[in-house]
Amino acid sequence: MRKHGFFAKIIAISLILSTLLGFLSGCGQTGEQDTIDKLFTYLRSGEYPRIYKLLTNKAKSEISLVDFTGLYNDVYGMLGLTKTECSLKGVTGTAGGKSAAFTMTLTTDKLSSFKLEMDAPLVWEDSEWRIDWTRELVLPGLTQGDKVYLNTNPADRGEIFDANGEVLATNAYAVSVYVDTALVKEYETVIRMLAPVLGMTEKAVRDRLKSAMIVSGVITPSPAPSASPTPASSPEPSPTATAVPSVKYTVKAYPKDGLTEEQRAALGKIQGVGIDDCSLTKIRIYPYGSLMAQTLGYTSVMQEKDIDKPENAGLPKDAVIGRVGLEAAFEQELRGKPGYSLVIKDKSGAEKSVIARKSGSDGKDLRLTIDIRLQQQAEVLLREYLTQQMAGCIIVTNPKTGYIE
Repeated sequence: MRKHGFFAKIIAISLILSTLLGFLSGCGQTGEQDTIDKLFTYLRSGEYPRIYKLLTNKAKSEISLVDFTGLYNDVYGMLGLTKTECSLKGVTGTAGGKSAAFTMTLTTDKLSSFKLEMDAPLVWEDSEWRIDWTRELVLPGLTQGDKVYLNTNPADRGEIFDANGEVLATNAYAVSVYVDTALVKEYETVIRMLAPVLGMTEKAVRDRLKSAMIVSGVITPSPAPSASPTPASSPEPSPTATAVPSVKYTVKAYPKDGLTEEQRAALGKIQGVGIDDCSLTKIRIYPYGSLMAQTLGYTSVMQEKDIDKPENAGLPKDAVIGRVGLEAAFEQELRGKPGYSLVIKDKSGAEKSVIARKSGSDGKDLRLTIDIRLQQQAEVLLREYLTQQMAGCIIVTNPKTGYIE
């Protein structure tokens, strides 16, 4: 009987230990899942400061709460993040350290939806599972010192043709004069020196450099109902940079060989001003010059008053839009949609990886019923028979179709 009692005690102790181990194991699993659930909840809601509370002491020692929150807000903010979804793939590791693999799907204004494959290191610390956070939990491959850029790839504007297929408005590459925000010391000096060289008024130059001055912190942007788009001519850097970011803003574009040697020499003496002969800015060209100028209209870079208009939502600040004539009347058809790419670069500026990319679409071409040869003949007749004190016009219509030619 004693022997049976002894075995009974052993069995009872074994059951108690088994139950206790199961309970402790369950507690570990519950804490682990609780940390993962909180991470996902805060990512979905954009409550990034609350994620910081889940970090290990080591991770907190390497980045402050302000920088941590700012990194998330700035990187995701430049994308126009509208929705975040997280899906756990699995948890691997041992009792001391584990890793939660998950997929994060970001829905954004600029890049639509794209997926990121993430791994969250988990460490048992202070009686709970904590995240041994690194910058790779913002974007895969992101490390200390890297910068995040959202590159804008402008769409080609649609061309305008006459009834016979003659090009009336087309796109060409040009040399551009730009200002580098990282190199400018005093904007008013640059404006004063730049205006006469480019044949512009100081006000016109100042208007063109307003975005550059905002980036440099010289002036404060006007409040707007929507987020400010990024520049088309240069990527927008992550605010993790400590100095003024290097962003190039085009002030004026010239056709090839349009800049004289005297202008180039004068521009070279202005600190912060450069000439881009390589990437070549696109400009609008009208092969027939002033002929049909009022009908075709013209294009120019958006001004501040244009940015907040609903029809221009999502366009870069220096996007080119139609002003009058056909260029303005068919703006939506001609402009196309820009593409975007999210890029990580290292300290030296070398590209490390492209996280996501969205292709743009070129604008549609416009074909008119107008015959440019008839327009030329009409202009010759008007110049021949009208004096300076006279005005007139010639309208040619096709009697069969009613089209204006």
